[in-house]
Amino acid sequence: MMIFGSNPMNHRPNCMVEDSLEFMDLLPFITKSLGPEGLIEELCKWFQLHMDTKKGVMTLEGLRRNVARLGLERLADDELLRMLGEGDLDGDGTLD
Repeated sequence: MMIFGSNPMNHRPNCMVEDSLEFMDLLPFITKSLGPEGLIEELCKWFQLHMDTKKGVMTLEGLRRNVARLGLERLADDELLRMLGEGDLDGDGTLD
């Protein structure tokens, strides 16, 4: 599998347990590959792809609409909610 132009299997983090990775586990590898400015640019693109353009925030519905396009159909709502919850600082159910 290729991610950000490199093969993550060449750099397996020590934190891999039961095939589970968190974003923060991959962040050092992504940052090394893209550089800090490239990482911010990619995160902004990702946010714009998934956000509700009328509300200017990322919602569960927005994520649900896009998971099929990204080949992530197997993600359940509870997983999507967990993703939103990681960045939902004000508790309104959205990432803004």
